[in-house]
Amino acid sequence: MKSLWTASAIPSPGIKLRLALMCVIVALFSSAAFGQRTGTCIINDQVVQNCDLTLMNSTCTKNGQILPCHKPNENICQGSGLLIIRLNNATGYYERSNTYNDMQNNLRCRGLNMGFFGAASEVTRAFYIDESYWTFTGSYTPMTRKFFEDLSALLVPINSSAFDELTKSRQLVGLEGRIITNPEEIDTHLVTGEQLIAEKALDAMGIHRAGIVADINTRTKMVLDSRPQAMLNATMRAVAQVRMNKRSRTNQFAEYDYGDIFDRIAVGKILAAQNRK
Repeated sequence: MKSLWTASAIPSPGIKLRLALMCVIVALFSSAAFGQRTGTCIINDQVVQNCDLTLMNSTCTKNGQILPCHKPNENICQGSGLLIIRLNNATGYYERSNTYNDMQNNLRCRGLNMGFFGAASEVTRAFYIDESYWTFTGSYTPMTRKFFEDLSALLVPINSSAFDELTKSRQLVGLEGRIITNPEEIDTHLVTGEQLIAEKALDAMGIHRAGIVADINTRTKMVLDSRPQAMLNATMRAVAQVRMNKRSRTNQFAEYDYGDIFDRIAVGKILAAQNRK
């Protein structure tokens, strides 16, 4: 029988090479096509459709949904233990403000987009500036200044503990053991907890509570009434927003009241929301 592979039917070396290259290209494209899977995921704390799921390395929770997400390698983030030591050893507003800011950035590096520690940084920075530079709006009485200094120090171990828990588990344990993972809920939980401590500190002042609150409210009103919005620091802009919201709901002469825990919580929530962006 005559062979099917005659001299004219045998592929030349050039054709063989081209056929081999085509096979490799087809194989590569087939691998890419079969390797890529799309679906719903969480990117930057937002639910996104048609994600490339092969790029996701973990799971995150958003609006009760547990979906694939990408978490950065925590090894590239600054060690949380060093920041806790820094905060615990800080002796004044300036050091605490810088450390709270670094804690905010550390949590963002770990993929947790919350704003509480950024808010804490802004509040302590405002106290540092107020303490260090003379202004036309005067200053607080020595008793009020001492109250703020003691409260700032009192909050350090509580905030250190919260930061430690967040870096380790990306969640907090709320009331009645409820697990909190949503960044906005975490912020609200921490802000409320701080102001409950502030409320106890005010109550501990006994007969001096009213005088401290009056001193804070008087100076706050003076600052808000004497400076344009653009010249207010972030904390006072939040206070101004709370006052404006109260005036729109109640009466046009309503004022921010440091003695009202809900006014203080509202300020904290505004600052935290701004730092989540």
